[in-house]
Amino acid sequence: MSENVIQELGLNREALRAAIQEEYGAVALNPQQGFHFHTGRPLAQMLGYRDAWLEGIPEPSIESFAGTGNPFSIDAIQTGEQVVDVACGAGIDSLIAAKMVGPNGKVIGVDMTPAMLAKARHSAAAARLANVEFREGYAESLPVPDGWADVIISNGALNLMPDKAAILKEMARVLKPDGRLQIGDLVVQKAVPTSAKRKIDLWTGCIAGAVLETELHATVVKAGFVDFEITWRDAVFDGAPQQSSAANFGTLGINFRARKAVNQAEWDAALEALSVAELAEAHPVARFEADAFYDAGDKGCADGPLDEIAALLQRLSPGQTLEVRATAPSVAADLPAWCRLAKQELVTHQGDRYLIRRG
Repeated sequence: MSENVIQELGLNREALRAAIQEEYGAVALNPQQGFHFHTGRPLAQMLGYRDAWLEGIPEPSIESFAGTGNPFSIDAIQTGEQVVDVACGAGIDSLIAAKMVGPNGKVIGVDMTPAMLAKARHSAAAARLANVEFREGYAESLPVPDGWADVIISNGALNLMPDKAAILKEMARVLKPDGRLQIGDLVVQKAVPTSAKRKIDLWTGCIAGAVLETELHATVVKAGFVDFEITWRDAVFDGAPQQSSAANFGTLGINFRARKAVNQAEWDAALEALSVAELAEAHPVARFEADAFYDAGDKGCADGPLDEIAALLQRLSPGQTLEVRATAPSVAADLPAWCRLAKQELVTHQGDRYLIRRG
């Protein structure tokens, strides 16, 4: 996670990582206890994993499966290819990929949770798969050389990571030109507010880090990819043993693919092809030439944005400006009053846009 993203969200990087490791350590050590997500062989069947793929995969890796999609349904993994499985967990997808690439191919699984890695390594040995290796590491700094991989797979992990742009750029580094992303993850149909993104339990609950489809699309393309496509969507948390906030945000499991641009010209064309609507929703366009921008959406001042505005102003130097977008009608009266009390200058107000200069 980059320090900028962590600071913007007010998160403690090590505390978040520790909480995620604790949650998925429990999935490794006690997969039958019941979680806010489905697990194991029933989940694999729900996500369309073929029986043939699971043949020869040791049960310990299957029982700790906690994915949200099916990377293998997106495109075939070819014999002889080199594959990286990011946040591989107990190794089910890595082991399936190792069978697909055969002895002339290679799979590297990367994870940060020791209990998951131990289970994955034990399963690889039990399955006598010599063409798969499991390495401890973070998605932000994959222990894989530049341009090594033909394919990167990942399943249910990108949503756990705050700085998706940095992680996708790292995936682009590891892929060969024209290399493929085949990823199962989550999206939300209602944006998760910044206040919720500051709650670690919502990160481990797979909610805080999920983004809108348009934001995911823009982030993937800006990291160096082309041909982004979501190939499948489903409500994967429905009926899970423990209750979650997934339904509140319209959370869906997805499969998506993309391809690393072959050259700068191909990437430039993909960037141009991003629609104005997608870019506007993913990154609301500022109207004023302010030093910082904050989108409060439809939240009124009583719903929390004043704290976020105050925190952003504190990061600015005196005299610098912050543009605020807020569509709630009450803000037109409440924000000027707050500026007077907080000794901040409301420079101008045009429609749903407010320009504040730090005092």
